[in-house]
Amino acid sequence: MKWSKVSDVLQFLFAVFFTLSITGYFAPLGIDPHHDGILMKPAIDLLHGKMLFRDSFSQYGALTTILQAGAMHFFGEYLIVIRYLTVLFYGAIAGVMWLFWRRYIPSFLATLSVILWVGLFGFYDQVGLLPWSAVYALLCQMIALYLLVEWTQQKKLWMMAGIGICASLAFWFRQPIGIYILAAVVLFWGVAKIKNVKIGSLIPMFAAFFVVNLFFLAWLFQNHALSQWWEQSISFASSWEKAVATQYRFPFFQISMLLPLSESGISIWIVLPFTMLYFAYKLIIIKKLSSKEIQLLATVSMCIFSWVQYYPMGDPGHCSWATTPMIGLFLYVTWNNNFKNKKRIALFLILLILFVPDVFNRSRDAKRKIKINYITFKDENILKGMKEPKMNYQYFTTLIRAIEVYEKSHPNTFVLSLSPDALYPLFGKNNVNCSRFTVDWKWDTFDKKITKQYRAETDACLKKFQPLVYTDAMHVNPKNYSHLTATPATSCENISHIGYLLAPIFPQ
Repeated sequence: MKWSKVSDVLQFLFAVFFTLSITGYFAPLGIDPHHDGILMKPAIDLLHGKMLFRDSFSQYGALTTILQAGAMHFFGEYLIVIRYLTVLFYGAIAGVMWLFWRRYIPSFLATLSVILWVGLFGFYDQVGLLPWSAVYALLCQMIALYLLVEWTQQKKLWMMAGIGICASLAFWFRQPIGIYILAAVVLFWGVAKIKNVKIGSLIPMFAAFFVVNLFFLAWLFQNHALSQWWEQSISFASSWEKAVATQYRFPFFQISMLLPLSESGISIWIVLPFTMLYFAYKLIIIKKLSSKEIQLLATVSMCIFSWVQYYPMGDPGHCSWATTPMIGLFLYVTWNNNFKNKKRIALFLILLILFVPDVFNRSRDAKRKIKINYITFKDENILKGMKEPKMNYQYFTTLIRAIEVYEKSHPNTFVLSLSPDALYPLFGKNNVNCSRFTVDWKWDTFDKKITKQYRAETDACLKKFQPLVYTDAMHVNPKNYSHLTATPATSCENISHIGYLLAPIFPQ
């Protein structure tokens, strides 16, 4: 084996294990009762025999929930399990990312692309490493990109069918990503046709996409959950986007989300897509494309529809996922500048400095987070293995202990969350849903019909079962209930809603 190949193998392994070590370290740090709960609650429900969408609310794709439920089936019903599952996906993405860009740039730059990608992650500050559906969909997107570029060379049907499968799986992880993958391939195919490139058919892609989707839709139909899936994953997502976007004047909000600021004076989140657009223009004006240029055109098409993922939340977390394929493209474009020798390297290093402010600030946030004194949850509950600062640890522990004590005298009780946080009902040993809308999202902001149904079902449940209630200052306390735990005197770190438990007042 030549040294260059040994070096490639070592750098590939470094890229993967570097990503796994960073994400693995941060995975247990910090609990987000809203975002963690929104994902974990339906997965636990599915694991306990409830039907997704019909019995348990989920705004994300069914495959996200199925995958996380499967992981907890084998490794236990703990939040840390789905956090580490997400870590494995980050590692896989790093591997595919490195292999893909090694086709076009030296191995040290492929490794650098992974390091920069990790350096831009959004979970170093307040928000933790969430088991988010976007991460799972991103792996499908990167595999689809790899297959698309291979297909431009080999024109094999299974490659195009593989892209369709990836798009379908991405759709059931996070709906928009699956559609964006298809759109990217169609865009590339159309431009290639215009450029008189001999290219194959897209029929295998659409056929595979249709067949895989059919399995999921049949499963939902058989379990009488098809309409609820549409309501929660499609209609609710649309109404949520409108509720967010209409807070601002059109089209300024849409533009601001696609062109968000970053820590740098020249936003890296703008530099990356503009570099992509500049390179796309350079490819389009070429009269006859070479084989390599055709491959890069396919890459640019996927990057364009990855950029769209900024919307409607142009925060560092969403931007870092969306720019994943663009980082390698930026290094390719800047490395292959028109200068020669020392001037070429000098210009590359100058442009590379654009990453420094954001990576530096993310590193500073990570260092600050690492320095916190954490306490590990060791008792047998869903938080086992997670780590929190002392104040947060006491907050969560107080709630868990109060539920445990109350359950001893009321073994059939369960916890109802009258807040946006879906994690708290999982603190009790009984997992009961009063409504398939398992938390109070303040539904009237999004859908009046859901609001009416949710309130009717919740009120009926309170009267009939008198469960424990988790609520906060933002929500109305039910009648005939009193405090089981007090409102925390001081705010906890990085927890958006600080609440308390209410217990029913039984007649004497």
